[in-house]
Amino acid sequence: MESTNYDLLVGSFIAAFLRKIPSDLEPPKTIDEIAEGLRYDQLEANQAHGIAIAMVSVLKCFGVLEWHENKIRAKSQMPTYFLQSLSWYFDNRVTIFTDWARTGTAREIALTNLLDASPYFLKVMEERRLRVAREENIESGHSRSQPVATLLIKTIQASKQCFLHQWDTKAEQYQLIGGKVRPTESPVEAARRELREEISEHDLVHERDYELTPLNDSPIKLKDVSRTYGALTAYEFWLFSVTLKIPIIKQADIDRWISLDEMNVGSTDAGRKIADPALYRKFNAKIPNGFEGLSVSIETKRKNFCESLKESLEVKAGYGILKINLKKLAKSLLGR
Repeated sequence: MESTNYDLLVGSFIAAFLRKIPSDLEPPKTIDEIAEGLRYDQLEANQAHGIAIAMVSVLKCFGVLEWHENKIRAKSQMPTYFLQSLSWYFDNRVTIFTDWARTGTAREIALTNLLDASPYFLKVMEERRLRVAREENIESGHSRSQPVATLLIKTIQASKQCFLHQWDTKAEQYQLIGGKVRPTESPVEAARRELREEISEHDLVHERDYELTPLNDSPIKLKDVSRTYGALTAYEFWLFSVTLKIPIIKQADIDRWISLDEMNVGSTDAGRKIADPALYRKFNAKIPNGFEGLSVSIETKRKNFCESLKESLEVKAGYGILKINLKKLAKSLLGR
């Protein structure tokens, strides 16, 4: 067999083997159990077994496997995504590392502790995977699927249309209220649960305290690298407009009304990151009459001095950084 054909055959076998390694939620299996049923084609059974053993030995170096006597599975959620991503590279004959001929390592790279922060390594792999797939016009696949219920809670402040957002400490950005649709839930069930969990200052009851209006009959699809897990994720968004029947809405410290202008540029006036404007443009195109055509969810009073002062002094959690927006601070002090 020609070496090129053999390489293709081995690459395809390894990719299939990686995809069959049990996740952290599945029972572990032996190497033979994982390899069982895979197409060897022109590979002898003993060759395939040897390749599988060698691959498992390499994966041990990456620390992604959990051993149960002679059985294996992925160690946790993110190693599962890493194995799925790695299988794509083998399937498509794409190299992960390039430019080994380059010399000079005196300059520090941005992620100096890359090998001590495995999710960042996964993120770099997945970003390259997405970029190469676009450049080569090949299917990128994905390591993770996630339906999401997104709640649009709207008000008017200072003549501006604003939507309630919440700071996500793992993604390090403001995001619209909402979250994952669990495997046992429908999108509307997830929307009700997320509203109760994220507007936690109230014990909200559907119909008594609020109404939900679905805004899309089919999911809004987006493929992107998760800022939380670093995995290339196929998202499916389900949008709901919220009508609140309560007189006021109590906000937690991580909640903030964000204007459409801020949403369109992807950052608050004080410079804190907001979810990708490209995603919001997709939402706007799918919603009948767009964001601006949505009814107001709740009337809110003009921000008082303390609220305005709080927004002008923004603390980035975990870093001890105090950011001061002088323009907003001046307006707070002058009462404008």
